[in-house]
Amino acid sequence: YMYPFYKADREAGRITEDEALLYIGNLFCKINEPKMRSVVSLVIGGQTPEGKDAANEVTRLCLLATQMLKQPYPNLTVRFFKDSPEWLYELVAETVKMGIGNPMVVNDEVYVPNLVELGYPLVDARDYYNMGCVENMIMGRTPIWLGVNQTDFSGLISRTLSGGKLGDSKAYTYMAPLDDEKLLVDIDTLDTFDKFLQAYEDQMRFSLRDTKAKCDLQDKMLFEKWCDPFGTLVMEGCLEKGKDMYKGGCKFGPMKPVKAVGLGTAVDSLAAIKKYVYDEKKLTLRQLADILDANFEGYPNERAMLSNGAPCYGNDDPEADAIAQSIFKCFCDTVHSVNKQGIYGYACVSLFSFIGHITVGEVVGATPNGRLKGMPVSDGMGPSQGKDVCGPTRLLRSAISLDNSNVSGAYALNVKLNPASVRGKTGLQNLKALIKSYLRNNGVQLQFNFVDTKTLEAAKREPEKYQNLIVRVAGYCEYFNNLDEKMQDEIISRTAHEIDGTA
Repeated sequence: YMYPFYKADREAGRITEDEALLYIGNLFCKINEPKMRSVVSLVIGGQTPEGKDAANEVTRLCLLATQMLKQPYPNLTVRFFKDSPEWLYELVAETVKMGIGNPMVVNDEVYVPNLVELGYPLVDARDYYNMGCVENMIMGRTPIWLGVNQTDFSGLISRTLSGGKLGDSKAYTYMAPLDDEKLLVDIDTLDTFDKFLQAYEDQMRFSLRDTKAKCDLQDKMLFEKWCDPFGTLVMEGCLEKGKDMYKGGCKFGPMKPVKAVGLGTAVDSLAAIKKYVYDEKKLTLRQLADILDANFEGYPNERAMLSNGAPCYGNDDPEADAIAQSIFKCFCDTVHSVNKQGIYGYACVSLFSFIGHITVGEVVGATPNGRLKGMPVSDGMGPSQGKDVCGPTRLLRSAISLDNSNVSGAYALNVKLNPASVRGKTGLQNLKALIKSYLRNNGVQLQFNFVDTKTLEAAKREPEKYQNLIVRVAGYCEYFNNLDEKMQDEIISRTAHEIDGTA
């Protein structure tokens, strides 16, 4: 959007490149001023609505300003597509390795066709951007990112083990009680893992059963209660129709994300159930339920076995990844089925946590992967904290094993890298190769933390010495000292990977 103005000013001699960089830097500084800030996003690169390369001189200046200022905002996204230039990969890798959390990268080769499949014309789908953290919208043509429903992959484990009943606080506490007797199951009848997995996926579908009704309710609230005269002026279709952006004036209806958290925690828990209940028969489902009810108190050996012995998502393990693929498909199919029920706008798959992996974890009981009651669940599309132990390449292979043709909304995959692994020209080239390989294999989104665990632990002990330490939390960055203790501990607990020449 800004390049034609920059080009005209440069050609007319009204501005130099250094002055343009100064203006962009001042804008970025202003964005970082508020202490109680929202996540202000900026998207660069990618392609034009006509399918041409959109990376230009302003793209380069934005990345240089990010390097120069080393501040958490704007939340910078770089879009890549098949014709993105080599210099963009190089400059993004250089910026990422500075350890400031920015930019994240997203893949047009996944999002554009998925948005077309959702219902957007190609020319509009190519004009998507990340609003806030990683939430997709079409610039100037969609009125709002309107969260309509959510489920928790990890909390559904408790519900399945309880036979579909909520019971006490050990269960999934913010889900409505079942009103369908067919979903109340005697767990003694779940004599194979396939039956248990089917019961689990039934609970997932049931947890999202009211999505259409919630869409309709929120639409009613928008039409009756909301208006935005200023925003309406800049939205395509509103003036032509004479309608407010929240009352049907926009070219498209709202993006309606259905969110899920805790994928890694759920996959690891299901893998542990498969191994120790069904394959090796070391526990029964009822014994496991009792152990979880006790929050592992009195069961240290069982917790060690469940935590350390089963396959884990994020390691390119076929067994764990197959479970991830199954429950991911169930979730995506359930979300997209809502669009066939006649809603205004589009329901879209949303898989990022913001702070949800902390808040959900606070109300979910102990899980079969050894996680204690109240502890965070896995964030975004990532593995359980500390369980991706086979390196970043295998972590990314697990992620791309999922059918990403279903991803239409928010998606966040965090990777924590040891800064020492990207030093020098070799480290830079390995990082660039990792990013490029992930995107070319239909990876959706990728974001990095480049702070070693010892530095994070020291920053927690002596925050006054690390006032400029920036970390990537979920789909956004923040100063480490601004986070509460639980969020700091969760980031510290993530696996710090090394990159070598095999990446």
